[in-house]
Amino acid sequence: MKTNLTPPPHSFHFISFLKDKRSLLRLCAIACLSVLLLIGFSCIQEEDIETSMDQGFSPEIQKVKSWYEKNKVLLHPKPGSAHAREFGHDLILPFFEKEPDWEDFYSYQFPDGRQVFEVHLKNLTGIMPTAFMEKYGSQADDLTEESLLFIENPQIPDGFVPVVARYFSEGQQSEEMTYHQIPLGWTGRIDLLTYDERHLRSIKVENGQLISHIRYQTEEPRVSSRAYSSYTSCQPGYWVDFPYYAMEEGIGVESQQSVWVQECYTNTYETEEPETSSPQVGGGGTSSPPPSSTTPEEEDICEEEFCIPFPEEDRYFETTNTPDDGFNFQGEKVKIPTTLILQNGDQIKIEFGITQSDRKSANQEVAKLLLEGIKHAIEKANLKLSGNEKITSIYIAATTNGTHGPGSNHYNGTAIDISRINGVKMSVSGITNQIIQLQIAMDNFPNVRENFGPHFKHKFSIETGKWNYSHPVGGHSDHIHFSVR
Repeated sequence: MKTNLTPPPHSFHFISFLKDKRSLLRLCAIACLSVLLLIGFSCIQEEDIETSMDQGFSPEIQKVKSWYEKNKVLLHPKPGSAHAREFGHDLILPFFEKEPDWEDFYSYQFPDGRQVFEVHLKNLTGIMPTAFMEKYGSQADDLTEESLLFIENPQIPDGFVPVVARYFSEGQQSEEMTYHQIPLGWTGRIDLLTYDERHLRSIKVENGQLISHIRYQTEEPRVSSRAYSSYTSCQPGYWVDFPYYAMEEGIGVESQQSVWVQECYTNTYETEEPETSSPQVGGGGTSSPPPSSTTPEEEDICEEEFCIPFPEEDRYFETTNTPDDGFNFQGEKVKIPTTLILQNGDQIKIEFGITQSDRKSANQEVAKLLLEGIKHAIEKANLKLSGNEKITSIYIAATTNGTHGPGSNHYNGTAIDISRINGVKMSVSGITNQIIQLQIAMDNFPNVRENFGPHFKHKFSIETGKWNYSHPVGGHSDHIHFSVR
């Protein structure tokens, strides 16, 4: 007899239930494991993304970012700053948090060699000159840009001095605005403040040229807080209503405080005197400037550790191609000092420009022979110049920085471009006796190679001993190109 191994009908339901239950448990286990894996993977992925974002920054800007995050709280207004605001002499504006956009930055050098990282801000603080706000209304925000300048602090290793720069464009916003170089044809105003909103200086610009700079104080100074060079003339100070408008959570911040205004004009670039009018809110012009101060001082914005040069206008100075044979210079190289001592003991101040093409300072190593040629030329030129004409400073716009054409002597450190004498641009002064005598003296340096400038364009071949007194090179009406061999 055959044994029936088929389970009874009710057993099918139990077995099916067991199978379904096991499947359900397996599904639950798989689901739980999947969720755990997903969470773990997400965390790892988020950590990886965060790390990769930091790794995406260059080491230089990462160093700035780390410094800022470490010191941000220390930069905030200190307790008791309200007391300083009430009794201090400096104008202090409402404090706003800044949100740097670390992916939107520029790196350049000041003429003295200090490195600067300019990082644009994601958020507009809403602080602007009252006159600017009244003129442009709802368009004012679109015409405003804000940045943080992280300026290398030579006194503290890996330290920076943060400065707020606000750009208020007249009519049309600039493109890629940075402090170190004024865009061609730009008109507007630049405000410089400390991180905690203490006003340092406001700079007026017309068509790319510096016109004047303004200082606001809450008390009338007994004497001028500083002296300026003979190329700057300062108006008598005057009182105005509080010159700024600020938005804080949609509410306008106003003040009944009056402010003392001191405005100084840059004579070199001013084409006409300011119109005579009553003082305007925000530091408008009044009467013609008085005679300028005769006490020379660097035209920098120096307030305690905040020593900032004025923006460069040298975008008007365009490097001119000076191709040559690509001579390979093997001699000694040195940095040009900021003060040259001549044989008779006279001191010549040296200033360095920044070229727009590579945003590098002209303060680079050059041939020692070139430095000897510069000293020789200034010494000989000054023997031919009267007392008030003597050369006391030169402005070197380019050495190895910039673009100069194939084989140019700039690249091997044997050439310089000088664009100003005694603080005056050659493009403004035209051909002067100083330029004439300097170029003649350069011709008399035994190792001269090229001497192109407003007065003439000479080239000497030391190999053949022959001169070309009409070298076919373009430009050089606004600077002297001098090279040695």
